[in-house]
Amino acid sequence: MLSESDIRSICQNTIALSPAPATEVRLGVERSALTRLANNEVAQSVDCDQADLTVRVLLGPAGAPTKVGLASTNKLDAAGLRNVVAAATSAAQLQSDDPTLLPPLGPQHYQTVAPPDAATIACSPARRTEPLVAILQRSRREGFECAGAFSTSHSAYAIATSAGLFAFNERTNANLSLTMARDNVSGWSEQTATGVDAIDPAALAERAFDIATRAKSPQPLAAGEYTVVLTPEAVGDLMVFLIVGLMTKAILEGRSFFSGKLGEKVFGENVSFVDDAYHPLAAGLPFDSEGLPRQRVPVIERGVFSHMVHGRETAALAKAQPTGHGLVAPTPAGAMSWNLALQPADATMEQMIASVDHGLLVTHFHYTNMLRPVDLTITGMTRDGLFRIENGKVAQPVNNMRFTESLVHAFNNVAMIGRDLTPLAGWGAGNLVTPAVVIRDFNFSSATEF
Repeated sequence: MLSESDIRSICQNTIALSPAPATEVRLGVERSALTRLANNEVAQSVDCDQADLTVRVLLGPAGAPTKVGLASTNKLDAAGLRNVVAAATSAAQLQSDDPTLLPPLGPQHYQTVAPPDAATIACSPARRTEPLVAILQRSRREGFECAGAFSTSHSAYAIATSAGLFAFNERTNANLSLTMARDNVSGWSEQTATGVDAIDPAALAERAFDIATRAKSPQPLAAGEYTVVLTPEAVGDLMVFLIVGLMTKAILEGRSFFSGKLGEKVFGENVSFVDDAYHPLAAGLPFDSEGLPRQRVPVIERGVFSHMVHGRETAALAKAQPTGHGLVAPTPAGAMSWNLALQPADATMEQMIASVDHGLLVTHFHYTNMLRPVDLTITGMTRDGLFRIENGKVAQPVNNMRFTESLVHAFNNVAMIGRDLTPLAGWGAGNLVTPAVVIRDFNFSSATEF
């Protein structure tokens, strides 16, 4: 793993090789490791070091560039640096003039974030495997088939510019996913944390065992609208597509449900989303892809679309202030809410289930895809345990269902929100944080036989 000083040196050497008046360099390095489980055994252990260096060359006057070229490499030796700079320069020379280009940023000041976790950096295959042994033994003993993966990573990301910017962040992450299968049904659980010691394999295994045991012999259920209790993991699957809808350039260009709705009520009054890279449960990068400091942005406040996130490009288009959410230009997204959190309320999971007379408990979604961006309609399947709720109690399991639902409809029909927050892995360097929720009239479009 390269140190901060190593990374700074590589970035500075790359900039020095560029003949252009303005140059940006982004370098990401990661050491990741994974222990995989399959068929009640430790099936694989892998350890990977990788690096990605991207050079962005801007031609034209230093303060008003007109052409841009990008190139990437994973070769960090002298020849690799020369070649990637040459490739980016050549690409820039072939481009048409772009009047929207902005010069690179100079030095910035960033908010302090949590340091990387030492135990995760030092985590060995034995450290990941040891707590899984008893789980695999129980799985064999009780006739289950256990599969899953326990991963850890240590990464660093830096942005440097010819204008004197150097932004650097170092972070760690750990994730354990477990699936227990028996009698053609399965139970699943997953946990993400910034440190490996926060992962609780025994508790995750107990949850997966419990779901798989209770999910035996599911019964058919007709398609239709049901009140659902969604676990945080299921809510997170919906939030991923909310992020897509909130892409700033799509909003400004009229390609999003949120286009023209700034300041208007879009969701129920009990629903608030905030983009917060500094959330204590899932800290993100303190700067965006341009090097601007990230700000905490209340995107949806009590159902009102109150703020857009911006990088410099979209801020100029919207005549607004940047919030530190820009992406590497040129990009069709412009700016994104990478670190979205649904604000909690005060309900426990037990209270949410008890509030439902007739409905469904959804533990997990998968194969979820966007159908219509204009009204945020998505579709997907349930898996790993779907249960009836009758008279406020979890009852018999039912076959998996396909849902086709608009997030606008869903987040306007939130009946209860949980108090306990769960961090979930998001896209790229982003994270999600969410509680469980109860949603009325959630549309299941078709039934299955499994």
